[in-house]
Amino acid sequence: MNVAKPFFSIVTVCFRDKKRLVRTVESVRTQDFKDFEYIIIDGASDDGTSDEVANAGSLISKFVSEPDQGIYDAMNKGLKLAQGQYVLFLNAGDLLAEEKSLTRCHRALSSAGESLGILCPVSIKYPGFRGERIATVSSAARRWKGLPTSHQGIIYRLDVLKSHPFDTSLKLAADFDQYLRVTNKHGTNFLIAAGLLASVEAGGVSDVHRTRSRAEYKLCIKRHLGMPDSAFAISYQMVMTAYDTAAAACKFYLPANLIHSIRLKK
Repeated sequence: MNVAKPFFSIVTVCFRDKKRLVRTVESVRTQDFKDFEYIIIDGASDDGTSDEVANAGSLISKFVSEPDQGIYDAMNKGLKLAQGQYVLFLNAGDLLAEEKSLTRCHRALSSAGESLGILCPVSIKYPGFRGERIATVSSAARRWKGLPTSHQGIIYRLDVLKSHPFDTSLKLAADFDQYLRVTNKHGTNFLIAAGLLASVEAGGVSDVHRTRSRAEYKLCIKRHLGMPDSAFAISYQMVMTAYDTAAAACKFYLPANLIHSIRLKK
């Protein structure tokens, strides 16, 4: 007897982040679309994470708690376990933006025929400040510029992604590397959504280690992009590196409230 696959696989990875994990789980629980499996991959946390997962009951389809080699290794574990038609990585602290976020994506993916998945805007919040910035979706074809949206705003077809797991030799840009490999082989046929999918907090590892992140982006570009895209990409990353340097100096000298106001106007 064949068991129907869930429409979505939602994968959350975490490590010693119980409080933020609880918020992520609750955002998944409140979705009005229920045809999904929810997989949590924990890096053997000792902060009571397992107890919180147990409290979530049947909402959690699969739970693994064991040591790993970092975030992308954990995400690969979730990818291997996933059985849905489409997969979304929503890590601890990330939230589904609205109760109908999955409903809108399901409706679009069900009615639009064959695609690699869907790209969605993401709300970016800044800890300690009010307000948010909406990161809109850029063209999927402008791969030289980077990801078309935050990884929390990308829902991939699972069968495609299983053939392109995260490269764990990369510590900050494996999602970009994966995107380039997928689109090199399958093209850029993504749907574009208007409504928000996720809400994330600024200040993640890639934000904190901007220089290292840019260096890995350049490595991915050299690996996967040919001319003229690679020339555009390297030039863009050099400009953004200079921007990051200037932004770091501004953070040091300017009041935090002023910096936050500038971010919201980007």
